[in-house]
Amino acid sequence: MLLSFSKYEGTGNDFILIDNRKGDFPLSHANILKLCHRRYGIGADGLILAHSSERADFSMRVFNSDGREAEMCGNGLRCFVDFLYKLNLITKYAYIETMTKIYHCKWGAQGIHVNMGAPKMLGNENGGTLVDTGVPHLVYFVENLRLFDEEAKIRFATLGVNINYAKLDQHNVITLRTFERGVEDETPSCGSGSAAACYVAFMQFGLRGSIKVKTLSGESLDFKLLEENKTLKEIHMTGRVGHVFDGEVEL
Repeated sequence: MLLSFSKYEGTGNDFILIDNRKGDFPLSHANILKLCHRRYGIGADGLILAHSSERADFSMRVFNSDGREAEMCGNGLRCFVDFLYKLNLITKYAYIETMTKIYHCKWGAQGIHVNMGAPKMLGNENGGTLVDTGVPHLVYFVENLRLFDEEAKIRFATLGVNINYAKLDQHNVITLRTFERGVEDETPSCGSGSAAACYVAFMQFGLRGSIKVKTLSGESLDFKLLEENKTLKEIHMTGRVGHVFDGEVEL
């Protein structure tokens, strides 16, 4: 079976995107592993399928490179919006359904904007702060990000959630490293992890307004925190995406 696809990256986090509105993609664990494999396939951190939706403009299904489905993906969502825009399926605004909620998104030539909504505090776990920003993230604010190399993989093996080490560099600037569940490795960037770090910084350090998160890729994601009566109501994310290439693959 010959399938058309687009390869995208969002600040270094890369994805394979396929229009599956007809439902003809042969979805299987083996096929996801094959497509995402960096030696024997296209290579990506994840696979994203576009589906029709009765509740939104489109539905997005995300599968990590280990073959397992994820609730959502922040960088993947931005890539998905650009994918739909380039196919002339949406104009400037779109509502995208994921496994757990619907996101309001805005396409822009300088970056894709996503209303991430309000994160959920899940409590303290193993010395960090556990936050749900569409997927669960454990956030540690540290002075030395090299601790990530020694500790992150061990913490992931124990806890099985996304692990984030963050450093507050200067006023409203955060540097972040993320070990992603489903990729089982550090990724160049993580949108939902960056949003989680912003939320923890809001709670622990009183950061307000606009926050810039610097990622391993060398690029940054921009966040705006909207609050009401000192309660965080919404986190808005804006970031660059890259349409790398289009192609066909035999499955």
